[in-house]
Amino acid sequence: MASLPASKPRILKVTIVTGVFSGCERESLEMYWGELSKGTLAEGAALEVIRQPAKLVCKTCGHSREYNDDGDFSVECEKCGGPNRMEGGNELYLDSMEVDE
Repeated sequence: MASLPASKPRILKVTIVTGVFSGCERESLEMYWGELSKGTLAEGAALEVIRQPAKLVCKTCGHSREYNDDGDFSVECEKCGGPNRMEGGNELYLDSMEVDE
């Protein structure tokens, strides 16, 4: 018969992915992480925030490039001049957790 662990597992690191249009800013998540994790298994855990870019994709030729909300937005494709569409950038999810058992 297996015995139960003597102590609760502890979360050492949490990785969150946020898209450029998700509305979640790295600075805000980092600022509130201590309060949000207080009293949980994640208290004291490191927080890593990965910012996910959106893509500008040409509707005509399919050319795509990353858009990082850096002001370099173009409605026209840089290759053929066709119209671009925006894909992604609204992601917000827990990517991984590192746990010490």
